[in-house]
Parts: sequence; structure tokens; C-alpha cells
Amino acid sequence: MVTLGTIGILVVTGIASLFTAWTIGAGSSGSTPFAPAISANAIPTMRAAFFVGILGFAGAVLQGAAVTHTIGGGLIHGVTLSPLAVTIALLTAAGLIALGVFAGYSIATAFTVTGAVVESDWHSGVTLRGTNTR
Repeated sequence: MVTLGTIGILVVTGIASLFTAWTIGAGSSGSTPFAPAISANAIPTMRAAFFVGILGFAGAVLQGAAVTHTIGGGLIHGVTLSPLAVTIALLTAAGLIALGVFAGYSIATAFTVTGAVVESDWHSGVTLRGTNTR
């Protein structure tokens, strides 16, 4: 039987995941890869957006498992993130990226997510690869 707490964490994490996906898309997907081609009128904006969507989906399908493995257990030595820690990391990263989008600053998604994961489990005194936090 699934408990009410488990369902709650699943719903909140799902919403945090959608928010994160939106901020990553708003912050980096549409502008960088095709900006020169769009500016030169070599490709229409909607076609570029379509290609970005297809390539982003292909990258998620082909490399998503490796990225998830690294973020979930490879960043913090000997620690697998709990669902609550993942939710905190998602909300932290998405909030920082959204702040950058609304302020007009380019925020590096990889660095933001990495920092959010480390921050979300920092309180436990874990050892990062090659360093000692306590």
C-alpha cells in the first residue's frame, strides 16, 4: 500500500520537475544553438524551435540515464539522494535559473543543478569526491 506521504512527495517532485524543465527551456534551449542562423534569416524561428525540441528530446532519451546516475549518486561520495533531497535540489536549481531568466542573465544549467544537489545534501556532512566537507 502506498502511503499518503509518498503520494505527496511524488506530486510535489513532479511539479518541481515540470518547473525545472520549464526554466531550463526558458533559460538555455531556444536561444543559443540557432541564434546566428535565425538572425541571418537562414532558418525560421519555429523550425529552429522544432529542431531544438527534437534534439533536446533525443539527448534526454540517449543520455538521460547517465546524467541521472551521476547527479543522483556520483556527485556525493557514498550517498544516494532521498526523494526529499531531490525535491529540494530541483526547486533550488529551478528557482535560481528562473531568477536568472527574469533578470536577463544567462545561468549555466549544469553548474546550477550541481550546486543545488550538493547544497541539498550538505547538511549531512558527506564527503565530496576529493574533498572533505567537515
